[in-house]
Amino acid sequence: MKWYLALISFMFLGVFYAQEIRIEQWELDRAHVDRYNAKADNHPKRDTVEYYFTKSQLIAEEIGYWEGEVTACKGLIVFHKQDKEIYDKLRYSLLLVNIYEKHGSTDQKVEAYNQLGKLYLNERLYAKSVEQYKKAISLEGDQKKASFETQIGLIKAQKLARDLDDAIVSARILEFKSGLTNAQKVDLLKEKATIYHDLKAFSQELESYEAILPLVKNGQQAYLEPTIWNNIGYTNKYLNNYSAAKGAFLNAARTGNKNDNELLGASFHNLGLILYNERDLDSALLCFEKARVHYTNSNNFEQATSCLNMQAMTYYQQNDAFNSQKKVNLAIQSAKSHNLAQVLSRSYEIKSLIHQDLYEFELALESYKQFLSIRDSLLTEDRVSENKRLFDQYKIEQIEKQLRLIWAKNELDILNLAREKAEKEAERERFNTKQKEDQLRISSLENKELKAREELQRLMLLEERLNLENKEKQLVLSERDNQLKELALEKERLVVNANEKEIKFLAQKSELEQQKRLNEKAEFNYQLRLVFGAMLFIFLILLGILYAYRKLRQRKKHIERQNVIIAQSKDVIEHEKEKSEGLLLNILPFAIAEELKRNGTSKPKLYDEVSVGFTDFSGFTMISEKLTPEMLVEKLDEIFYAFDLIIERHGLQRIKTIGDAYMFAAGVPEPLNDHAVRIVEAAIEMRDYIEQYNRELPRNDPKWNIRIGVNTGPIVAGVIGIKKFAYDIWGDAVNLAARMESSGEVAKVNVSGSTYELIKENFATEHRGKIAAKNKGEVDMYFVEHR
Repeated sequence: MKWYLALISFMFLGVFYAQEIRIEQWELDRAHVDRYNAKADNHPKRDTVEYYFTKSQLIAEEIGYWEGEVTACKGLIVFHKQDKEIYDKLRYSLLLVNIYEKHGSTDQKVEAYNQLGKLYLNERLYAKSVEQYKKAISLEGDQKKASFETQIGLIKAQKLARDLDDAIVSARILEFKSGLTNAQKVDLLKEKATIYHDLKAFSQELESYEAILPLVKNGQQAYLEPTIWNNIGYTNKYLNNYSAAKGAFLNAARTGNKNDNELLGASFHNLGLILYNERDLDSALLCFEKARVHYTNSNNFEQATSCLNMQAMTYYQQNDAFNSQKKVNLAIQSAKSHNLAQVLSRSYEIKSLIHQDLYEFELALESYKQFLSIRDSLLTEDRVSENKRLFDQYKIEQIEKQLRLIWAKNELDILNLAREKAEKEAERERFNTKQKEDQLRISSLENKELKAREELQRLMLLEERLNLENKEKQLVLSERDNQLKELALEKERLVVNANEKEIKFLAQKSELEQQKRLNEKAEFNYQLRLVFGAMLFIFLILLGILYAYRKLRQRKKHIERQNVIIAQSKDVIEHEKEKSEGLLLNILPFAIAEELKRNGTSKPKLYDEVSVGFTDFSGFTMISEKLTPEMLVEKLDEIFYAFDLIIERHGLQRIKTIGDAYMFAAGVPEPLNDHAVRIVEAAIEMRDYIEQYNRELPRNDPKWNIRIGVNTGPIVAGVIGIKKFAYDIWGDAVNLAARMESSGEVAKVNVSGSTYELIKENFATEHRGKIAAKNKGEVDMYFVEHR
């Protein structure tokens, strides 16, 4: 509804001003148009400027003074330049184009098309911008003859409209144009470089930037040299020329102004990314810190917060969880205070990785949920923004059509007025000619007219005599008519008297008959009431008997219904009891559940030897980015359901799931002699299931890469919580099992030395040697295959 109102108000803006801005008859001349334009140019108040320009435009349009209307339109375009909405800017730009199309020279038309193309470009209506620049080029002859301003505008519009092939062709045509200044060559090369970047032709992009350097060195555009060096480094990074990229970024920092914090921040940030990719993490930390300081000094808090995220990732790669968490918490605080949703999403993703590495799975899952929530909201905002842009484009197209129709109608009205004026002039000429001819005929007929007058007087006298005779005859006839009318009236009076007597007789007869009928009816009603009373008495007696019988039956049915409800309630209670016991057994092992039902509590127990297993998915972050949250949870549920069936077949116990991690154990709560063999068999079956699962996935779906780790040792197991029971296990053996998983490889079952000693006779194994495990030192590890 809002856009519709805006459209209506825009379409009738001229009518509104015509009503609000009153124009007197004495103002309709060119002198007043020029005077009002001059007043608007020199007046300090915005409202007054708009008033005078608008009044000037309306007067100029009224009197056909198109030069004054052009001046007023240009003034109004500048006045509305900073408006958030495009409507007023577009109206006066289209009006300027319309005026120049009717009265302007070729150069003026080109200027108007270029201005309209630039307006569309700024408003992100790139296809319409291309259309206007092409109109300008067609007026100038062809693309080779067009001005630099028109050609560079067309290149920018084609690039942003994603017509990259057309854009690069236009750029090459302009490149061969003679007489280009150094500044124009620099602008052209910069546009070529960005087009090549969008085409992923990074070698040609690098050539374009390198061609700019000699043009800007030691000249009026020397201030551009650091920016070009920064772009060269950025392009080399895409080409994996890390050495050249680092040199370019250092040149950007060296040649840049010390007060240009934005450029210095970008240079150090890009240099830090190169060092991070080369695993020179200490140097990368220094560069990110310098970039953060420069960005903060330039109030670019988005990039400054991104630097904090990169510092957190660098510490994470160094296994420094303390500093990594410290930096990511600072990043979250900064992103929230400056409302930086994109950066905040990345911060929560990094925080999730840190918690996962510390085996704080619940915190990791919470952070990852925050990341997914913000990412989904950003995607929604992007879709809304794109829909708004398309809707604005549709509205603008409608506005253009309406304006074109209005202007065409005005032109048609002007032509119709001119045609009507010409027809009236021709009619006036014909009338004058006919009048002269009639005067000539009248002069020739004057003699005949005198004779006709005498004859006419004679005839008139004769007619008067005849009229007198006719009047006398009419008087005689009227007297006879009066006599006949009196006789007719007398006859009518006699007929009326006879009718009245007959009506009175009939009325008396009718009244007697009616009285007789009333007496007979009263007698009949009395007899009818006696019969009805007797029947009503009998009916009431029967109704009382029926009511008593019905009450007796209802009471009997109520007693039977109560007995049925009591029996059903007993069945429901038994069913709910069985259901509650089933839910308890689904949450807790049977022995623990029986102990809880029996004693109300369960004491923790120490087990001397239990085998513990962990599974996790490598690249889970990438999987979650490609799947919706609903699909991600659905896939995990399907996989973990299969894992539950596997451990149930092998007599194992699922402990818990944390995010994409799955924890299970053998030998609890009931001890097992062959717990190590059973858990390894289950782990191999889980790995084989995931391989089969990946083969059945659609081609474009992400693959699930599983790592499995197993360790054997003493643990403590028991129930925690007082409301929501959870059976869990603790001990160093559990932590080492988690390290077995994180130190393993995709599609491999990695076991510790203690587990190996119990299964070496049953499975084929591959000794990996002593491998460093986080916070555990070096540990013997083995890959296990089938029996």
